[in-house]
Amino acid sequence: MELELKRLDVLYAEQSNPGTLALFEPGKSRQQRVVLGDSKGLVQCFGVRKTEAVSIFKSLPLNQNITSLTVGNGEGQRDKAYIACDQTVRGMNKKGKEFFRFATNLTERINKVIVDGQHMWLAGEYNFNQYLDCKDRHFYMAPDRINAMELAHVFGEEPQVALGCQDRCLRVLNQKEVYYEIATDGPVSALAANPKRLTRVKQGAKPEATEMLLGTANGQIGQVLMDPESIRRGWMVPSEGSGDGVTALGCASDFTGDGLPDIIVGRSNGAVQIWGMDEAHQPKKVLSESVSESVLSLDTGFVCTPDSPDVVLQTYSGRVVTFTNSPYVYQSESSSVGRSGGASSQIDSLRSEIGELKTRLYSEQTRAETMAVDAPIVSGNVTQVRHSFLLDEENSGKYVLTLEAPVPLFGLALQSDTAVQLLDSEGAAIVSHSPPDIASGSMCLATYRCQESTNRIEVHMEVIEGQHGTLQCFPIPAQAPKTCHVVQCQLKPLCLHCRVDLPPGDKIPLNELKVSGGFEMGDIHSWIAAVLPEVTYRAPSAAEGVMHFRSTLLDTHLTCNYRAGSASFLSNSISALAILREAISREASSSKIRVSINYSLNHESVGHVMGLLWPRLVSQRDLVRKVEVMEALQELRIQDGDVSYMSDEHRKDLQNAEELRKTLRAQPRRLEYLIGVVKDLYIDWNKLNGGGGSSYKKVPLLEEMLWNPNTNKDEVVNFIMTN
Repeated sequence: MELELKRLDVLYAEQSNPGTLALFEPGKSRQQRVVLGDSKGLVQCFGVRKTEAVSIFKSLPLNQNITSLTVGNGEGQRDKAYIACDQTVRGMNKKGKEFFRFATNLTERINKVIVDGQHMWLAGEYNFNQYLDCKDRHFYMAPDRINAMELAHVFGEEPQVALGCQDRCLRVLNQKEVYYEIATDGPVSALAANPKRLTRVKQGAKPEATEMLLGTANGQIGQVLMDPESIRRGWMVPSEGSGDGVTALGCASDFTGDGLPDIIVGRSNGAVQIWGMDEAHQPKKVLSESVSESVLSLDTGFVCTPDSPDVVLQTYSGRVVTFTNSPYVYQSESSSVGRSGGASSQIDSLRSEIGELKTRLYSEQTRAETMAVDAPIVSGNVTQVRHSFLLDEENSGKYVLTLEAPVPLFGLALQSDTAVQLLDSEGAAIVSHSPPDIASGSMCLATYRCQESTNRIEVHMEVIEGQHGTLQCFPIPAQAPKTCHVVQCQLKPLCLHCRVDLPPGDKIPLNELKVSGGFEMGDIHSWIAAVLPEVTYRAPSAAEGVMHFRSTLLDTHLTCNYRAGSASFLSNSISALAILREAISREASSSKIRVSINYSLNHESVGHVMGLLWPRLVSQRDLVRKVEVMEALQELRIQDGDVSYMSDEHRKDLQNAEELRKTLRAQPRRLEYLIGVVKDLYIDWNKLNGGGGSSYKKVPLLEEMLWNPNTNKDEVVNFIMTN
């Protein structure tokens, strides 16, 4: 079943934050009103009449950033909005009057608020608090950032709280204690609870189970089932591509008519999706639309019509969009062919409004451009930039940088003090590269100029492990004054590793790196955080810390066990341990702490790692060779016409010529990088195995072997072990 909903742009508000849009309960007209808050502290409520927004109320700006807005869950609270600004929670009724204000004693900014009767749940960056009658009742400090919070009715009269955390974990709290904890395949970025008990579940799940839906920063959506006795994972939908992190989830309306609420997903790349369930009780996508910028908030209800539910959402720039079956939207579309008098007057009104806006825009641009050169610029257009710098786990060795501004962008300038390889990506931007300036420490200089009006730029790049540095981004607005907000992204030495929840198998040959010295738990944890991604700089409260990582490039594993005074690192990759050794030595020296570092090497690990690396190297080497001879093959086809005399392999390559070139353009230096990984493995093995600097002299011979298509894996392993 495929759904068809029409898009309707309802309102243009100010820049917003995640989770700042909600719907009041239906009134007498059975239609629901939308209430939203923005970054300037303004709260407004509106309804939709036909295809136009009708304002109900607008508050005065609080001059504070609204970070959360929700409607109460308790009896008589569904027509009241609760707004969080900094450390204060305010209540506002459906007429816009403030009836409640609670100034907490929290030190963190409130990022999420939930109200049910006299109970109030607040989540900051790391801290969770529960209040009863505005009195502090429970407190919990999460080991990593809290990205999402939702109520979970698992047992008892009082609901439990589910926290989605950055460390790829979903935690369910009963009061202030962790009742359940389950690992996820990515940092949890959004949560939604099914308001109804499950009536159709997977085989083996209990009918009374509570369903919690989650979305991750790497684009996955999944199901977690909970009952008083256990917690378990249900279905999981993998990511559809890079840059599609889940930013908003909803599960309150039935669009497919099967009696169960459907799943509404908003993503960071602007995608809006509705997922229903098929006959096998697995999720099936029934609608996919795009709004071209990050979806930060969404809800479902009867907004445009009382007869069928709508999806209403708010983007990063503040645009409010609905997807609806309202007949007025269809009438508006049909009137564009045979224009009625009402539609004509509406178009004339819009044209008049656009003319006024253009006049105001020209006046402001002229005033800004004629400002004195030495006059201080109080505020630029790009005062806040939403950005992410994420490892693409599906494409080994690649990072995706995404920048989004509330205004159109003219372009982007990039500067890095470590080498990165910028990749071709689909998009309307012209890329200009400058040669590296080693004297000034700039190993990468590039500019992106947008050809079309866009608020969002996405850059793909390959990075090299072993180096650390800073990538600086300068998004330039299209409007004057062209002041930009500098964004800095850190590249860590083991940046191609991602967190996993399970240790490596018993059959994997592991090498061990042991570190001992007079360091505290906080010291060793901060050293690890400086080397590996997805590690918070807050040390764990337990006496011992354990973390597992996987290399997205080689599929090797790394386990960190550490406590005050000692640490052990296990990996089947010698190179990962060598990078760790160098980084920890550097961090310990800067902290003026003496440490002792020892190795225990497993000779089987070299052959094991080469077994993981060799198929990728051979595949990339064959790809380069095919593209190199492609031009000659195409000339022969043009001259001869008949290619039947060619081998089956060459004829197949001719048929797939464009696809082969596209694959190589997406990773132009991957073969050189993989050969460099083998050379590093050779140098690290000999260095840690007691060899001197003589191994560097034989690197050219090893490189020649790797470029030779007749060389096999065993010959390379033998060269590494015996030289």
